[in-house]
Amino acid sequence: MMKTLILKISVLSSGVVLLDGRPIDPDRLEKALEDAKEKNGAVAYYSEATPAGPSAQAATTMSLIIKHKLDVGDLVILGTAMSAILTKLQQVATINEQYQNAIVSARRLYEVLAAPPTVPEKLNAKPLPSGSGAVRFENLTFAYDDRGPALRDVTFEIRPGETVAVVGPTGSGKSTLGALLARLWEPPPGTVFLDGRDVRTLPLRALRGTIGYVPQEAFLFSRSVSDNVSLEREALDAARVRDAAVASGVAEEIEGFPRGWQTVVGERGLTLSGGQRQRVALARALAGDPSLIVLDDVFASVDAAKEDEILRQLRPRLAGRTVLLMTHRLHAAQAADRIVVLVDGRVVQQGTHDELLRADGAYAQLWRIQQLEEEIAGA
Repeated sequence: MMKTLILKISVLSSGVVLLDGRPIDPDRLEKALEDAKEKNGAVAYYSEATPAGPSAQAATTMSLIIKHKLDVGDLVILGTAMSAILTKLQQVATINEQYQNAIVSARRLYEVLAAPPTVPEKLNAKPLPSGSGAVRFENLTFAYDDRGPALRDVTFEIRPGETVAVVGPTGSGKSTLGALLARLWEPPPGTVFLDGRDVRTLPLRALRGTIGYVPQEAFLFSRSVSDNVSLEREALDAARVRDAAVASGVAEEIEGFPRGWQTVVGERGLTLSGGQRQRVALARALAGDPSLIVLDDVFASVDAAKEDEILRQLRPRLAGRTVLLMTHRLHAAQAADRIVVLVDGRVVQQGTHDELLRADGAYAQLWRIQQLEEEIAGA
């Protein structure tokens, strides 16, 4: 049985033709194949994919070259042109994909911008006169959507210049009080008052300008530390920004960064630790010099030693201001003028630290648990 000789023909991008890996003059290629056929009786050849184009193109062009219907130079020009065309087509495809993604993103953005506010501005809202920062919660019951009440019949007041700490187990409704006071959620009518005015009747801008609110999850922008503290408020110069940062216990750490106050904190402040983010947010609230300060568990991300340091620096800055402090760490609540204890959304106790310990109720039980946890941690 006659064997078939199989030869491989390649054309490099430089125009060099290879027959079984050896260079050959393209004009002699057809004669070389005929000689091989005479010697072996049967010859088969195939072309290999080269930088000039895909294998299907190479197979066709090999046949044309062998039959002297196509020059190698023409092949190289064709391959180069096809490569350039395909590159541009790939770029068009990429641009089209980016365009489609941009359309989807823009649609989502416009949906957010066009969404009605969850807390609408009252058309007949009256200006908020300069007040002393007195706060009153009166028979406040509030539930998120269709869930059970987060707060139940809560009643207490904060006198001007007084510091009141709200404590209780996780999920007892502490953070909800601050959110309702700042109208991040709309409270029921006639339940939350600032300087004797129902907060629902106050202009949102004026209300929130009066309150220095530090949420439990601090949000920072991908800007410099200085910008995050000042929020581009024109009245805040570098000295006031630094003064607020000193009071919040973060100034030394910021000034230890290579770029200091111009350090860009990244999206949501990812380049800072949790404690640093919380204290930058605290500095932001203090820098605005508000008459009412709402602090939602601002010491949760710092250790006890740092907490003591911040409290010492804060006391002079908070003097004369009304402060609502929500915290699960009773050590921070000790210095408050009064402590309100929430359990399952209800006020179960009110009084000073010493009074509540003597009453031996829910507060005293929480105190003993935290003291035991601290002893175990220090052992």
